[in-house]
Amino acid sequence: MSSYLGNIPSNNFVSLKRQVISGNGGASYTLDYSVASVNDVAIFVNNVRQDPASYSISGTSLTLGGTISSSDSCYIIFLGQGIQSVKPANNTITNAMLSETITVANGGTGVTTASALANTGNLVLLNSASSTVDVSQIDFDSTYINSTYDDYLLIINMLPASDSQRVRVRFFESGTIIDGSSTYTWRANAIGGSSYSGGKDEAAEYIIVGHSFSAGNAAGEGCDIKLRIFNANNANRKTTCMFEIINQSSSDAYRTEEGHGGLNDHTTVIDGLRIYFASGSISEYNYKLYGIKK
Repeated sequence: MSSYLGNIPSNNFVSLKRQVISGNGGASYTLDYSVASVNDVAIFVNNVRQDPASYSISGTSLTLGGTISSSDSCYIIFLGQGIQSVKPANNTITNAMLSETITVANGGTGVTTASALANTGNLVLLNSASSTVDVSQIDFDSTYINSTYDDYLLIINMLPASDSQRVRVRFFESGTIIDGSSTYTWRANAIGGSSYSGGKDEAAEYIIVGHSFSAGNAAGEGCDIKLRIFNANNANRKTTCMFEIINQSSSDAYRTEEGHGGLNDHTTVIDGLRIYFASGSISEYNYKLYGIKK
C-alpha cells in the first residue's frame, strides 16, 4: 500500500506497455497505443534499439526506417505510458469533494435549478406562481421579504372577481399587517386618457396602485403591474415603492398610471407584502418576485 504526505499527486504510476510486431516484409505498422512523439517509445529490432530519428510516428501509425520480415524479432516499449494523469471516473464528483463554491463563467452551465436559471443580471428570482382559483389577496411573507435584500421587484398581472377594481398594497412588520389610518403615503399620475387626473394621500391606510383607472373582470381584462420596493430592511430610511400599472376594462380600454408610495415611519423594517383589490377577490394571477442585488 502506498501513502503520501500532503496532497495526493496529480499523476499515477502504471506499468510500461509492450507490443510485439510481426514483420510482414514492409515498414508500416499500427501501434496499440497512440503516442505524441517518437521519443515516447523504444523500438527494438533483433534486440537492437533503434534510433528515434530512423522512424516516424503519427498517432498509432508507425513507419520504420527499414523493412522487417516475419523472421525478425521486433518489439516496442511504450515509455509515454509510464505515468498518466489521474482522471476521476464519470459521475463520481460530488459536492463533498469540492472545498469551496465553484465560480461558473458567463455562459457556463453550472447552475441547474429552475430558480437559478431564471436569474438575470442583478435580479434573483425568489418566487413565482400562477392560479385561476379565487383568493382574497396575495401575501409575500418573511420567506421572501427578509434581511437578504433591501430592494425587491414584483411583476404581476391580476384579474378581479368583480368589475371595476383598483389595486392596493400594504406591508407587514414582524408578521403583522400594517394598517394604521395615517401609515402610508401615495401619489399616482395618469398617463393615458386626457380626461383623467392623478391622486394623492399622505395619511392613508394603504398604498393605492392606480387611482384614476380601474380593472375589469371580463376575459382579456384585468391589470398588469410592475412594483419596485426600496429600503425594506433600512431602519433609518422609509420603505418606499414605485409602480407602473396598466388597467384594462371594456369602458377604459388601456389606461396607464405610474406613481410612488411608502411608509410614513422611517424606523419600520418590513418583512412582508400584501397586494389586493379594493373589494372582492382575485380570480386569476401570475407573478414573479425578485430580490435585487446591489
